[in-house]
Amino acid sequence: MPLSITGGYLKGRAVNFSAGKARPTSAKLRQALFNILGPIEGLTFCDLFAGTGIVGFEAISRGVSSVSFVESDPISARAIKTSLNLLAIPNRCVSIFTVKTQKWLSADNQKYDLIFADPPFIEKVISEFLEQKELVLEHLSDGGILIVQLPSRMQTPEALGDRRKFGDDSLVFIQK
Repeated sequence: MPLSITGGYLKGRAVNFSAGKARPTSAKLRQALFNILGPIEGLTFCDLFAGTGIVGFEAISRGVSSVSFVESDPISARAIKTSLNLLAIPNRCVSIFTVKTQKWLSADNQKYDLIFADPPFIEKVISEFLEQKELVLEHLSDGGILIVQLPSRMQTPEALGDRRKFGDDSLVFIQK
């Protein structure tokens, strides 16, 4: 099942993914996300709960200097690697971590300008991730932004960040 990149130099190119557990971020939501962020050339990007990797591929297409994909499912991680090869994206600007997000957060010490997190739409998983927001923010550079994709129906504290609704999905922007 192909997904197409919606903007940048790879616009229209397909990303390979296995139709397993992944719930790809919709084209409409990806376009909204990158329109809100504006120019991101030269920034560093991390795609947590990467799944298909489509959001990280969108970031690459729009000019970020590097992307780290964090995905616990080995089949999805292999599909990301296959897409990187098909799209001829240089390995020097990409890292793939096949590990649970919690373990990665505890082990990695790199700072990113942008972190996108799309936890599985299971309330317990989302709540556990949000409880660790401070740990995630430690991985942001000064002025960096954490973007969390959530189901619109889920209630979150207003203090969490700037929440924007797009149909069934919401994006929450939290600036460090």
